[in-house]
Amino acid sequence: MRRNDGVEVRKTRIQKVVQTIVAALNQNKEAGWIQLDTTIADIEYEEGLKKKRILEYAEIGEKRGLYVIDVKNNQIRKTAS
Repeated sequence: MRRNDGVEVRKTRIQKVVQTIVAALNQNKEAGWIQLDTTIADIEYEEGLKKKRILEYAEIGEKRGLYVIDVKNNQIRKTAS
């Protein structure tokens, strides 16, 4: 039975935010980082989510070790491999 409730919607949104950030980092391989505010604005525009929620979802990807969010320097950086 397929779930189509709030949990499934949240899961899909988290995955979309994390995938968007990882894809942007892969496109900018040489620099190894992307601008935090620009990335958030792009996701706000595409997904219709608020900044607070995007950061909440992005932090899940950070906790999984996919990237590092540096609010002070306005960057999302690749993790050291």
